[in-house]
Amino acid sequence: MTEEILEVDENGVVHGETIDQTIARLSAALDEARVTIARLEQAKIWQPIATAPADTQVWVWDDTRGVDTAVFVDDVWLITHDDAEIHPTHWMAQPEPPKGSR
Repeated sequence: MTEEILEVDENGVVHGETIDQTIARLSAALDEARVTIARLEQAKIWQPIATAPADTQVWVWDDTRGVDTAVFVDDVWLITHDDAEIHPTHWMAQPEPPKGSR
């Protein structure tokens, strides 16, 4: 199947592209979207604390305190609002702030 497609349609098919080229392009875009979805889904689940980034504010789970916001600095987890040391078991990335906020 290599007949030419002569115009752009509502599905994004590009002028001068063969059907095989269109299928390949859309297939690659679908693969990229699947990778992005998997990454975003992974970011929404609790991760083992050993995988947490350093020097980045994240949500943490501590069996005593529950959920809190903390940062790992100088080999210690510190709660961001009072600098108390915490010993979390899991972490989760915080969402991006709302658009237009400071």
